[in-house]
Amino acid sequence: MDSLEYIDNYFKGALLPEQARQIEQRIEEDPAFAEEVAFYLSALQAAKDQLAKDKKEQFRKLYQESTESRRPAPVVKRMWVNYLAAAAVITAFMIGGYLYLQPSNSPQRMADQYEAQHLQKLGMSMGTAADSLETGKNLYNNGKLTEALRYFEPVAIAHKADYSGKELAGLTYYRLGQYDKAIQYFKQVEGYTLYSNNSYFYHALALIKRNKPGDISGAKQLLQQVVDNNYGEKEAARALLERM
Repeated sequence: MDSLEYIDNYFKGALLPEQARQIEQRIEEDPAFAEEVAFYLSALQAAKDQLAKDKKEQFRKLYQESTESRRPAPVVKRMWVNYLAAAAVITAFMIGGYLYLQPSNSPQRMADQYEAQHLQKLGMSMGTAADSLETGKNLYNNGKLTEALRYFEPVAIAHKADYSGKELAGLTYYRLGQYDKAIQYFKQVEGYTLYSNNSYFYHALALIKRNKPGDISGAKQLLQQVVDNNYGEKEAARALLERM
């Protein structure tokens, strides 16, 4: 995978959490790589008013032209350029520079915002297999998602009368970007009679992020169910529907 594809996948959210952490560490430690990422962000900013399908091609063209015309700079100047580039990239991460990839009101961006605000940490205890689930949630909250699944999935399989392990496994697969598996678990939870069943909303988010043919229309139907039946996250569902 070349640097351009690697950077592109990071900002698309297509990397696993472990890979994302590696690229962030590389930005801090490799000034030349940080400069490439800074150029990526500036190119996207310049092209943000164009159609989404044209953005990547525009960046590739600018990047290639810049690479061909770039000449070695004096050592002292290069050090300052790299330092400033790295600082600019780190600042961009802090303010959510990755959002340049999507229109500000797109369903995908809103799904990302919901994930960042609500799905990074798990809080209250759920279900009957408290010890296993609590261990899994601690791992989840510390970014160890694959390890967390080793606790959630056995509960999901063994405790058929309890939805908790299934919902937690679905959320973990969602965070990992494995939307097919997440959807399988959310569908199972939809079969339970619950006072507030969030699985319909999570299922819709997974469809939005997967974005295969028919997924957006399926997400709309699920979100409408959330609104009509007063399931959990009713307001968030209504806000998403307004953007679709």
